[in-house]
Amino acid sequence: MVILTSLPLFEQNSSFVDYSSSIYDIPYKTFRMRKYDYYIWLDVNGDSLLPSYNRMTIEAVEPTDSVYFHFILRDTAHGSDLSIDSIRFIHGADTLIPYYRLIEDTMVVVHLPMTIPSGQRFLIEVYYHGRAGKRPSFAWGSSFMVGMYWFDSAIFTHSEYYGTRMWLPVFDNLYEKVDTVDARIRVPYGWYAVSNGHLVDSLALPDGIVYWWRESHGITPYMIVFAALDRSRYLILDSTWTYGDVNMPVFVYTDSDTVPTLRYMTQGLDVFSTLYGIYPFYDEKYSEVHVGGGVEYQTNTFSHYIFGQRVVIHELSHQWWGGYVTCGTYNDLWLNEGFATYSELLYMEFADSTDVSGYRRSYYRQYLLRTGIHNVPLNSPQYDGSLMWTYLVYDKGAAVLHMMRYRFWRLYGGQYSGDSAFFQFLQYYKNRHARSYVISQDLEQDVESFTGVDWSQFFEQWVYTPGHPVLDVRWGKELSGSLWNMAVVINQIQDDSWGFFTVDYPVRIRFSDSSIVDTVLPLTGASSDTFYLSFVSEPVSLIMDPDEHILDKVNSLVAEDEINETRLYRIFFRGDNLFIRTPEDDMYRYRIYSVNGRVVSEGKFRGPEYSIVLDVSPGIYIVELLSRTSRKVFKVIK
Repeated sequence: MVILTSLPLFEQNSSFVDYSSSIYDIPYKTFRMRKYDYYIWLDVNGDSLLPSYNRMTIEAVEPTDSVYFHFILRDTAHGSDLSIDSIRFIHGADTLIPYYRLIEDTMVVVHLPMTIPSGQRFLIEVYYHGRAGKRPSFAWGSSFMVGMYWFDSAIFTHSEYYGTRMWLPVFDNLYEKVDTVDARIRVPYGWYAVSNGHLVDSLALPDGIVYWWRESHGITPYMIVFAALDRSRYLILDSTWTYGDVNMPVFVYTDSDTVPTLRYMTQGLDVFSTLYGIYPFYDEKYSEVHVGGGVEYQTNTFSHYIFGQRVVIHELSHQWWGGYVTCGTYNDLWLNEGFATYSELLYMEFADSTDVSGYRRSYYRQYLLRTGIHNVPLNSPQYDGSLMWTYLVYDKGAAVLHMMRYRFWRLYGGQYSGDSAFFQFLQYYKNRHARSYVISQDLEQDVESFTGVDWSQFFEQWVYTPGHPVLDVRWGKELSGSLWNMAVVINQIQDDSWGFFTVDYPVRIRFSDSSIVDTVLPLTGASSDTFYLSFVSEPVSLIMDPDEHILDKVNSLVAEDEINETRLYRIFFRGDNLFIRTPEDDMYRYRIYSVNGRVVSEGKFRGPEYSIVLDVSPGIYIVELLSRTSRKVFKVIK
């Protein structure tokens, strides 16, 4: 979801009524919504709904004698004035009028005439009419309105955050996906209606036409929408997306015939189908309706051509991450929005072969510059709704996904093999939760299952705990014989409540002969880490995270003439012999790792001098030394 609040279609309104609270006191229910079959009859001149209904198919998962759902009937402050004409209960051959009651005009409780056994289905039909209004959402400072919009040339709905209940009786929670939605929209001649899924049929009546759309892939309530458009003001641009044996219609409903949206859409469908698996709704359609907003409704994004390529791509990627797999709570909104934000970068990388490291840093900066969001964990923005659609969820969420990808590179031996595994994992994760919902712990468990590696520390520090590393770095060098010894001290100075991060931190060292070495310094989760390195050439500069992989802030980077500790330890290779010289005649325990974390040797020795024969391949190795009073980590090159 991306909102441009300057669009004239959106009315600025600072008042906010939080209708979400009513769902959190429902920890358990005995039924599940299976299908919505709704009929909306629009009075385009009177700005109201003529007699309309929603026929809900409900399954009892345990014996059920009552059901409840959300429906905003009267909210005069926001233009809602709906009336229920009747409610019917249908079970088998029985059609009865049940008793129902309203809770603060926001929820309807229907007491069934009988108890429905577990596993059986029944229908609840709600008939109603009146005017459906709109209210401020949490999104982007409450300037975005959800509910029903009434304009001379377009009537449409926006539903994220809890907006479907403004115009349709529905169990309006993210996790309550229904299997099928049938939408019948009745408009006068000269108008057209578009909704989720594919067009099943249209029925001509004396005074208008009913367009029948069906979404049959499972859908979360906030993605249920429709738009009715005056054909004298809106064009229908169409194309065909071909992917292997698939040929799918693609539409843009717009008031301009010069927009490049179709091209962006088909290119994006190609890229994301390759990375994430084929577009999940390929047997239906994909369309973009230019009524404003930038919201990812299933098969049917509502946006505007002035938003450009980035928003087209962002909303398209939501068809995988938001539509097919949906965050189960708004605390886990980053599983929708962080994924879609990162998809913008992936599109640039794979469609345009762009070096996206600079773009990635600009996304990181959007988060880093906004200090007010740093003390909130990524998976807890809902404690203050104003933080949900912010750079915390979008840009930090994208950063966490990239850092997962970067860790795949480290685990699988490089970018090429790491990317192959990473995108296989994303498809594994998507397929495990297809047409369902996820929370952050699902992603954590799935990546552990896929890789066979513990990711608990990664998720604890990046998802469940607020903040990011803030670093003070100093480094020095000295010539010792034929080798240049280099020491790098990295202090983590962030807020204590954020903890200290464990990160494989990439650095680039430049030398006097213009050569460079890219290596990784493993931050250990301590407040300070010191690294010792030895080179034949003289190091002249240190660049922290040159390709922008880590979400962090380098507060200072200081080059000193020397760091005295470089005189105390000397660790270097000569052939297959690794020499260790220490400042003290003390007992040390050592462990030597390859760059992928494999232990190649370990043992004990007494200082100040020791040598080990290591029959290992040329490359970079990490030496860990533990004494009674200290822990030191060194990086050496063979």
